[in-house]
Amino acid sequence: LPLFLPLRQRPILPAMSRPILSHVGDRIREAIRTEVSDSGSTLSGIFHAMATTLREGPLRRWIVRFLPLQTLKDAQELVRRFREVDGIRLYVQERQGPVLAAALVIVFISIACAVGVVVFLADRHSLLALLGILLLPVALAGSFFVMAFVFLSWIEGRALARELGHRHRPQHAVAAASLSRKVGLYMGPVPPVPWLLAVMFLFVPLALLAVAWLSAALTVILLGILMPVVYAKFDA
Repeated sequence: LPLFLPLRQRPILPAMSRPILSHVGDRIREAIRTEVSDSGSTLSGIFHAMATTLREGPLRRWIVRFLPLQTLKDAQELVRRFREVDGIRLYVQERQGPVLAAALVIVFISIACAVGVVVFLADRHSLLALLGILLLPVALAGSFFVMAFVFLSWIEGRALARELGHRHRPQHAVAAASLSRKVGLYMGPVPPVPWLLAVMFLFVPLALLAVAWLSAALTVILLGILMPVVYAKFDA
């Protein structure tokens, strides 16, 4: 018997078959690369379409309308217009008395909202009174900002309506239109309302005030309703 058996040799491909396999491998890699590229382009197109829809569609307008940062930008633009536009500035200067009275009403309602938060929390537990004291300046500043923004936007619309000879008349609210027909009182265009901030800093504190002190809350709400009506009456 031989001392060493011959090793099994691996099958060696013919030399002419190697270019064929190399060509097949290149085709497979090219197909995979094309498929991945097409998939990436398809996903990119889908994401681009979604972003375009969110950027240009009505959904974005509603989202932006509720965002506090956009409201802050709008407030800055509103203050700039009051400083730079002569018609609006003259309108406010000619009506300093009603504007000052409305500002005092806004301050009073803001104080009532802040006090409502403190009273509600203090009635629930004595330890919550400290939290109410900490939230008092936040509720005061937030409610004042919301009401001042709405009021200034409202009188800006009235100033533009008078400047343009009542040609600048956007769509009115149902209550304002009914009041205009029955009483003959022009309430002016409906101002933009930052609803998210209004709920946080105005409606919720007034609801808490109503739970803690119903008569005071009703007085504040009635005062807030009468303020624009009385202003429009004196501005008629």
